[in-house]
Amino acid sequence: MMAGRVRVAIYSLCLFTEILILCVGRNIHMTNIALNKRCDISSRYVSSGNCSAAINGNTNTIFNMNSNPPNCIHTAVNDLSPFWWVDLGQEVAISVITIYGRNEYIHRMTCVNVSVDGNVVKRFPDSNEWSNDKYSITVFRRGQVVNITKDCDLEETMNICEVQVWVCDDGWYDDCSKSCGQCDNNMSCDKVNGTCASCQTGFHPPLCQECADGYYETTCSQTLGKCGSNSVCNNSTGTCTSCQTGFNSPLCKAGMSYDNDKETVSVAGPVAGAAVVCAVVFFIIGAIFGW
Repeated sequence: MMAGRVRVAIYSLCLFTEILILCVGRNIHMTNIALNKRCDISSRYVSSGNCSAAINGNTNTIFNMNSNPPNCIHTAVNDLSPFWWVDLGQEVAISVITIYGRNEYIHRMTCVNVSVDGNVVKRFPDSNEWSNDKYSITVFRRGQVVNITKDCDLEETMNICEVQVWVCDDGWYDDCSKSCGQCDNNMSCDKVNGTCASCQTGFHPPLCQECADGYYETTCSQTLGKCGSNSVCNNSTGTCTSCQTGFNSPLCKAGMSYDNDKETVSVAGPVAGAAVVCAVVFFIIGAIFGW
């Protein structure tokens, strides 16, 4: 019985570890926008699915001829200019394109070119870079149409099981692991380079992630004091290495000004207050003693 409980515990631990690895490895701030979009293919081998078989969400790389619809596409053997494309519907900031080839036939991806709006983002001179029938292409550019072609080794068909086009969710950019800065009016930043059209008050453009000159604190909401002309100011703490005359370090915000008018006010205030107190005391004493 003890051995059985141990086996169950080990199985549970392995399952939990696998789930944890999957969660950590997956970037949850991106969306595959190629799913079920308009597409086309130059030709079809007899057992091939139509163009949509490569954008139906099925990432199984083992071709199943009995599946309906088929889970992979194959161009015809006599196709000398094979192509497949998907139209994303509008220009978007593409972060990554992931391609799943056919299991045991990845060599058919030799001489394949992947382009975005006519600009080649990846060419496969061979299939050595592929891992587990999968390859992810870093794109970081805007575009609408992803086109896959083959320009040599044409005795082999072009064989693709799934194409995913990943776009960062609002608020994220680059590889979708970097969060946007403090863009004005809570607008999203550019999903390729992270720039904002404008920043919230206190933040430095274009990324809006650091305090602008004259502001400090983590929220960049505090204004710097009267730092000296050659002073170094800390944008996190607001401290200055030196202050302008009349202001106290380290924040250089409080202190007696040496301007004559302000100095007169700062001295006259306490003197006038003391005179009033003295007059009240003499009045009370006079009333008591009949002065």
